[in-house]
Amino acid sequence: MKRITIRKGFDAHMHLRDGVMMSDVLPFTTNQFAGGVAMGNLPGNEVLDSFEKNLAYLEKIKALAPSFNAVVPLMVTRELLGRASYIVKTALKHGIKVFKFIPAGLTTNGAEGLTLYDLYTNPFTELLEELEENGIIFSCHFEVGTSRIHDDAPVQMLWQEQEAIRFLQYLLEVYPKLKIVVEHASSYAMIYFIEKLPEKYQVAATLTPHHAIVNYWDVCNPDGNIYEPLKYCKPVAKQEQDINVVKLAMCSGNPRFFAGTDSAPHLYGIKLSQKSAGIFSAPVAMQTYTEIFEQLGRMEYLENFTSVFGPQFYGFQPSDEKITLVKEQERVASSLYDIPVFRGGDVIPWSIIK
Repeated sequence: MKRITIRKGFDAHMHLRDGVMMSDVLPFTTNQFAGGVAMGNLPGNEVLDSFEKNLAYLEKIKALAPSFNAVVPLMVTRELLGRASYIVKTALKHGIKVFKFIPAGLTTNGAEGLTLYDLYTNPFTELLEELEENGIIFSCHFEVGTSRIHDDAPVQMLWQEQEAIRFLQYLLEVYPKLKIVVEHASSYAMIYFIEKLPEKYQVAATLTPHHAIVNYWDVCNPDGNIYEPLKYCKPVAKQEQDINVVKLAMCSGNPRFFAGTDSAPHLYGIKLSQKSAGIFSAPVAMQTYTEIFEQLGRMEYLENFTSVFGPQFYGFQPSDEKITLVKEQERVASSLYDIPVFRGGDVIPWSIIK
C-alpha cells in the first residue's frame, strides 16, 4: 500500500474560533500540524487588536494543546494605528512578530473603516516603516471591495484579489525590505505577480486546499449571487485557470508558497442562513494537499510546501514530529459538531494513520 511519511505540517493560516468551538476544532489541526498561525478576527465583534487579548488567546490555545507552536498575529485596527512606534516595540517585547490587516467588509470582522487605500495614509506609513525596520511580518488580506479609479464602483468578488495587486506593488516600492504574507492567494494574476518578483523581496503567499478544488461557478450564479453557501469563502473560489495555477504553485518547490488552510468553521445554521464566508477544511487538509501533489506527480515537494517553507518564513525550525499518510480511501463526514466539513460526503483517496 502506498504511503508517505513527512514532517508534521505548519498551517500558516487558520481560524480556531473560541470557547467550545475551539475545543472542538483544534484537535483536527493538531492531528496534522505541529504549529500554525491562528488568526484573530473572531466571530461576533471580537478582534485581537491589543496585547492583552492577543496573549490571553494564545494561552487558551496552549491550555488545550501545549506542544502546538501557535502564532497569534496582532490585528491592525483604527485604534491600533497612530501609536506605531510604541505598538511595535511593545509587541516585540511580548514576542508578537506578526501584524495582520483585513480591510473592512471583505470577511469576518475586517478592520472597521479601513481599506487598502489607507495604506497610503500617515498612520499606516508609520506602522509599516516600524514593521519593516524591526523585521515583523505584515500579513494581509489583499482584496478590494470598491474601486476609486472607477468612481467607487463595487468590484465583483471574482476580481477583488486581482484589483488588489497594485497595493502589493506599492508596498514593495515604498517598503522593499518589509516581510509580507499574501494570505490565501487564489487568482492567476496574484500568483503570477508573486512568482515573477525579484529575490530581494521578502514576499510569500499561503495557499488553501479549497482554492485548488472549488470552482466559482459551484458557488455563485452569473449575477454574482451566492447559491451554494457551504462552498463560499473569501477570497471567493475562482475559475479553472486560477485553480490550475494554485495547484502548480503549490507543487512548484518555490519557497514563496506554503500551506495555509484558512480553515474557518461555522455552525450549519449560520453558514446557511447568513452565508458566512469560511470553509472548515482542517479534518481533510493534509489529505487534500497530498492528493493534489500526487495528481501532479510532485510528491517529493509535499513536505517542503506543508511543513518547511512556512515555518522558515516565520523564523521557526520545521518540526521534527512526523505524520504518515496512506493511499487508502476515506469517506469524509458531512459535518462534525454541527459544522459542515469541506468535501463532506466525498470519498477521498488518502488517509492519515492515527
